Amino acid sequence: MSKRNKNIIFTLLLFYVLFPFSLDSIHLLQDLMNLGLSLLVIIFNIPFLEEKVQFFNPKLFSTFLLVAFIGLLALILPSIYGTFDYSYFMIVVFSAVQQLIKFTALMIVYLRIFKEEATFSHYAMRYIVACILYFLFTILFILAPGLKEFWIQLLYISDLDISQLQKPQYVTRIGIDGFAGFGQTFKFSLGILLSVFLIAKDFLSNKRRSIFLLGAILMLLMGTLFYGRIGSVAGFVAILVLLVNFFSYQRTLKTGLSFIAMSFILFLLVIVASLFNEAILVWLEWAFELIITFINTGEFSSTSTDILFERMYFIPDLKSFLIGNALYSDPAGGYFMGTDVGILRNILFFGFIPTLIVYLVIAMTLYGIKDFLTAYGKCGRILLGLLVFTFLLFEFKGSIYQAFYPILVPFYGILLYENKRSKKSTTII
Repeated sequence: MSKRNKNIIFTLLLFYVLFPFSLDSIHLLQDLMNLGLSLLVIIFNIPFLEEKVQFFNPKLFSTFLLVAFIGLLALILPSIYGTFDYSYFMIVVFSAVQQLIKFTALMIVYLRIFKEEATFSHYAMRYIVACILYFLFTILFILAPGLKEFWIQLLYISDLDISQLQKPQYVTRIGIDGFAGFGQTFKFSLGILLSVFLIAKDFLSNKRRSIFLLGAILMLLMGTLFYGRIGSVAGFVAILVLLVNFFSYQRTLKTGLSFIAMSFILFLLVIVASLFNEAILVWLEWAFELIITFINTGEFSSTSTDILFERMYFIPDLKSFLIGNALYSDPAGGYFMGTDVGILRNILFFGFIPTLIVYLVIAMTLYGIKDFLTAYGKCGRILLGLLVFTFLLFEFKGSIYQAFYPILVPFYGILLYENKRSKKSTTII
């Protein structure tokens, strides 16, 4: 099989794992088959994982044990406290484990298909292309409302998501998997971070790909503005870091200026389009509400930030902080005590110590990745710093660690595989 065909096949597979969708008529069978096939791939490749990847090394295996411990606590505490609220286990732990199984199987398929060609940089490129494909589906659904309605009728999605899609300001929050929000904008943010990493790593040696990636950054940034504005904050920070690096070198200064000019022209085109299309105007006002409010009032605020700071940030009482309440969901809808903030949700359910263990899973995984990324030089350190920043940013807005951890594990595994082959890369920044 040619490398081009392998790239296409794997990108489509990554696209489906990254943005899974279920058809209403067969959703249970579809989910069981996906999980069952993923488990079989892992079981039959355990020797491969051990020998070629060293996947069960102490650092990574410890995170698996910690996830199992968190899951056990999520089942035991509601029984001890008498709340019988097992939604944390189902929404967070069970979901994370399912995704971990699927992403691990995906990693195995990637390594089996590409063998010596398998590298972190190549996988990152496939990830970026998968995000672009998702964005193109969004554009297609926006331009063809009839197709969008037809596809929604086929999907297995909640009534709440369907009602959200009817809101004028959410006209862009549609993807192949239905309503696109917090999770999708997070995945697009990671795509921007990976793009910045690849550009910084290979700009002079692979200008053609870097120019493509600069265009990809603009599409992914637009995607974050489509699905969730918090993602655009991470995206803008990553772009700022890239521009600072561009402006630090005479040979990349022109590229940095060209990127700014291209971004400005795109923004002007969107503004002009909004003058002739009310749907674009409504979305534009929502996407840039923070800036529009600042221009009108001199304050950086939006409906979302007002709700976040006024209602969702608070100091838990001493009992909640120490031992938690074993409550995660509110029977009336939403989360216990009405907060979306990830760290508060964990403290209110578990208490402080188990919450530290939850975040230790991410910290240990990132620490394991650190040595391999820093081997790439400055660009690797930049990516690591941006990963930490983006995780904290999202976790203080909502809860993302259950989605982040399964995505990180293949990063770690592929870096382990690449390192085991002693394949070194050079950087220009």
